[in-house]
Amino acid sequence: MSCQLSVILPTYNECDHIAELLTSICRSLKTVTTSFEVIIVDDDSPDGTAEKAAQVGESQVQVLVRHGERGLAGAVRYGIERSTGDALLIMDADFNHCPEDMPRLLAALDTAEVVVGSRYVRGGGMHGPRWRYWSSWLLNMWIRLWAGSRIRDNTSGFFCIKQSILRNLDYDLVFIGYGDYCMRLLHECQRHGWRIAEVPVVYSTRKSGISKTRFLKYSWQYLRTVQQLRERSH
Repeated sequence: MSCQLSVILPTYNECDHIAELLTSICRSLKTVTTSFEVIIVDDDSPDGTAEKAAQVGESQVQVLVRHGERGLAGAVRYGIERSTGDALLIMDADFNHCPEDMPRLLAALDTAEVVVGSRYVRGGGMHGPRWRYWSSWLLNMWIRLWAGSRIRDNTSGFFCIKQSILRNLDYDLVFIGYGDYCMRLLHECQRHGWRIAEVPVVYSTRKSGISKTRFLKYSWQYLRTVQQLRERSH
């Protein structure tokens, strides 16, 4: 049975705040629709994230556990392939992405096929260390200059997309690596000429636990992806 919106939430060791996040997501979405599902894709977290999520008691929440697999892009794909929503909303599970912003992203789908929660349009921003903001800003500037992207925030990871167009993408091409999958997805959306809107959002800081994002670790991978996108554009 289909619904209006599927929220895909990849998790790994988010036990301390997953219940609060799920409650916030459901509360925020219920202000605009009751036709939604929240799909947790947990990479077999040893801290009991999946068990904690299953105890929340929200009927819209599904908990899927991947055994023997790990990785952000793969988890997102796993959730998408099991979703039923006419639209999908992808977000992080650490409160970087604010649940209260979700209705604005969903509403913007009325005039676009893809909606990006963007830090780099007027009204957007990012809490936390300034070096993280500016390093990400520089990477996005490089994506725009070198790969010809028209999007200001290609690495947001917080976006809403219509299921009907997502099915036209090559999942094997897009959903690989870590956060660079978002760069590939948005590049393909631009290549197809789909309408993309950017809605300003302000990133918050992680509620608890340890961030899985290691900017220096993934920087070369991201730069390599930018080069691949440039080659694909020509």
